[in-house]
Amino acid sequence: MSDWLSQARQALQSGDLPKTERLCREALAANARDFDGHYLLAIVHMQRGALLDAERSFGEAAKTNPRSLDALYSRGAALQSLNRDEEALACFDKALLLRPGIPEIVNARGNALMALNRCSDALACFDLVLRTNPSSPGVWNNRANALAALGRNDEALKGYDAALAQEPGNALYAANRTKLREAMGLPNGG
Repeated sequence: MSDWLSQARQALQSGDLPKTERLCREALAANARDFDGHYLLAIVHMQRGALLDAERSFGEAAKTNPRSLDALYSRGAALQSLNRDEEALACFDKALLLRPGIPEIVNARGNALMALNRCSDALACFDLVLRTNPSSPGVWNNRANALAALGRNDEALKGYDAALAQEPGNALYAANRTKLREAMGLPNGG
């Protein structure tokens, strides 16, 4: 590992974003195709909330190394945060072509599909994750959201219950369950 890279990783781990950015920019000035320079700079942008800059830097990293699952997944996540779900879906699909079945990427793909109102396709993604990782409360919640969007409310309630059984104090899961029960005309205690 090059000296600048180890220094940049240390700076990033210690939260010194200005130093990390400076080291990345110096590395990119010396070699505009430096994968690590683009990737670490993207992380700096993400931590600062500069999503457009992060997406661009993750994109440059992915161009430099098109086989990097991390760059593809991270770019997809940044695109999703920017509500550019079609592009996010394309990133997740590219990553899954390289390595099928990665639960985090399949779940993210499902979320992008949900944002595109492709709820049946999203449900298939969430089911795929849960077949191998049933202890995934966030995925149970996502599955329940898809079921609710499809009008399969009784199944959706069971999904929210499964999420809450694994993570009882989660306010989001509880709120989703309450909202659905209210929409169904059911009392909120049950």
